[in-house]
Amino acid sequence: MHAAKCAEVLKMTMGTDSGGITFPYEIDNAFSGELKIELPFELDPSDNCVLPSLALAASVFLAQLCLARTIVSEFPCNEEMVGAIRPIVQLLYDVRCFKDRIPYQPTPHFNLRWHSNPKLFTLPSVRRASLLWSGGIDSTLCLISLLRNEYELFPLHIASNKGSEISEEQAVRELSHVLGVPYSRGRVFFPQLSEIGRHYSTAFDVFPYENAVPFGRDLLLILVAALIARRQSTPFVCIGGDYDGRHRQIRHNDRTIHRHDLESAYACSTLQSFLWEFVSPSLRLMPPLAQLTKYRILHEMIVKHPVLASTASFCFWGEPCGRCFKCQLYYLAERALQRKVFAFQTDPVLDRESEIALCVSDPDSENIPSSQTFHYFLSRIVERGEILPQEALLLEYRDRVYPQFQGRLTEMEQSLMHIYPDSIIPNDFHVL
Repeated sequence: MHAAKCAEVLKMTMGTDSGGITFPYEIDNAFSGELKIELPFELDPSDNCVLPSLALAASVFLAQLCLARTIVSEFPCNEEMVGAIRPIVQLLYDVRCFKDRIPYQPTPHFNLRWHSNPKLFTLPSVRRASLLWSGGIDSTLCLISLLRNEYELFPLHIASNKGSEISEEQAVRELSHVLGVPYSRGRVFFPQLSEIGRHYSTAFDVFPYENAVPFGRDLLLILVAALIARRQSTPFVCIGGDYDGRHRQIRHNDRTIHRHDLESAYACSTLQSFLWEFVSPSLRLMPPLAQLTKYRILHEMIVKHPVLASTASFCFWGEPCGRCFKCQLYYLAERALQRKVFAFQTDPVLDRESEIALCVSDPDSENIPSSQTFHYFLSRIVERGEILPQEALLLEYRDRVYPQFQGRLTEMEQSLMHIYPDSIIPNDFHVL
């Protein structure tokens, strides 16, 4: 396997046409191509107020993919915008370096070729929201919660996840029909994503554990949603992000690593300030599920909305492979909750290199996402004695790890079911 590496120079420009926005790029002498965003409407001159921030987001998205040391930006931008977004760039570079196990890199130098000050827009103070709807369980519960709180909703599905685009689009289509909720559709075309990702990283698009969802993707999608928000006069842009992801941090070499990058509370707060200063002072980011743990989200969907849960897309690879992190978590969830909702191609508890295996070999590892939820699910399964003879991992968990949690499961469940306060949620919003 090759070593992870850094690019020297990323050059990016921007163009628009009736079909959307195009970002031609060059990375050293290694890659050149286009990242194109297809929109559900034709651009007009009034959209220009968002384009500088969207172009900056696209350049940051590309830069973290190759850890560029210099960004040459041939699109409208200014030093103040760069300074405001730089903390997010550092966050993305840090999490990339942490994942690839390479020395941390400084943020890139921005060579601005076209200095310009963006024109801000304002929005009415109404209960209207644009929702980034992936077709997954989290964003579907977001939709349910927003409707329950009587928000006028404008869901937007942007096909952007390599490997799961087809399953996500199918899920949104079917969920839209079941819920009676129309949606708009866009697409991110980035043909060289995997090639660039694999060239500069050792932990990208490698089945089953390293998916092809790049860090910083949500930065790009949120700025696209800002375009929709301006068109639809929706002061809220709603995104995913649960309590676990917003607060999961790892201390490494005197740095704080926000493992869920743009979903983290720190990134949301920083991006919110950027949006207020350079896009709209009345545009508000809101992750409707910020107060809920991953466990509570799965419990709500599997127990109360099993048809929607079974329709939603969740596997990183487009099919329920049974081996990626999400498949493992959802498998344990339905088994611990004694509900049969999902179907998997393989049995996750037979995989000796999985997060489940890590729960057995190193139960305190910081590399286990939603670790308390994993241990709670595993302990509930063990507690009921529902282990088959061939499930050696569960037998090992019963003997080696379960005694740590035995007698604490009621306390753990109460913690996992709790609704945690979060200032990012409006005071009159009730998530459940």
